Amino acid sequence: MKRIALVSCVSKKTREPNKASDLYISTWFKKCKKYVEKEYYDWYILSAKYGLIHHSVFIEPYDITLSKMPQSQRTLWGVEIVNKLNYLYPQKDIHFDIYAGNLYRKYIINNLDKFGFNYCIPLIGLGIGQQLKELERLLK
Repeated sequence: MKRIALVSCVSKKTREPNKASDLYISTWFKKCKKYVEKEYYDWYILSAKYGLIHHSVFIEPYDITLSKMPQSQRTLWGVEIVNKLNYLYPQKDIHFDIYAGNLYRKYIINNLDKFGFNYCIPLIGLGIGQQLKELERLLK
């Protein structure tokens, strides 16, 4: 079974267009990127603006977050992400690990269940500082 990481976008970004994996520049994102590039078959970013984007796609910076979207728009965002995953991986021989906060996770998890995808949330219950420490430990 192939393992694919889904990593949340972050607010700290470069000011110029960039490859998605290089647009986000927070310490958390950089550590998470380093880890998933080492451990996973492939990875995607859960972007508030672009939805599900492959880390290699070139994108423009933006200032949009799920927390500022109406509930109906967040729900649609989650449906669109999982529909895209279902299109990309119809065979379901994929396991997704989700590296994202609750706000981003909750809009996709129910839909992953509906399509029968396997997933887990490796850093669940950890604050940002604890997540950084755990990612550092995993990178050793």
